[in-house]
Amino acid sequence: MRKLIVLLALMATLMGCDNKQRETKLLEKIEQLENQLDECRNGAEKIHSKMKLSYEQKDFKLCKSLYSEMEQRHPDSQLFTEVRSIYDNVDSNNKCNYQY
Repeated sequence: MRKLIVLLALMATLMGCDNKQRETKLLEKIEQLENQLDECRNGAEKIHSKMKLSYEQKDFKLCKSLYSEMEQRHPDSQLFTEVRSIYDNVDSNNKCNYQY
């Protein structure tokens, strides 16, 4: 009888550890999915804001990188037109600088 009780207690402990691992994996997956959802909902706005700021700071290399990211991830966004306009300004500024 005593062995049975010890065996049941041991099994309960092992099952608790398994549930804890499962819970940890599920929480990690939830966080990953929340990040993906945030990217889908707010990604274009974030890239747009970063693009405007980097243009104001004359960080044209970052502007080009952000344009590529926007073109790849959110080409159908309404903000893409404005991002393209900023990129065109960056591109024309670089062409003017290279003509000398």
